[in-house]
Amino acid sequence: MKALCRRQLDLEEEIANKSHTLHIDEVQVAGMRDSILIQQY
Repeated sequence: MKALCRRQLDLEEEIANKSHTLHIDEVQVAGMRDSILIQQY
């Protein structure tokens, strides 16, 4: 049971990190991506 609780905490931490990473991508990187002019070939 103790191992399951530890695994749950690990998974919750991973989810929080991924959520934070997605937030950074959406807020900071997406704006920079939109400002770059890419010519289509």
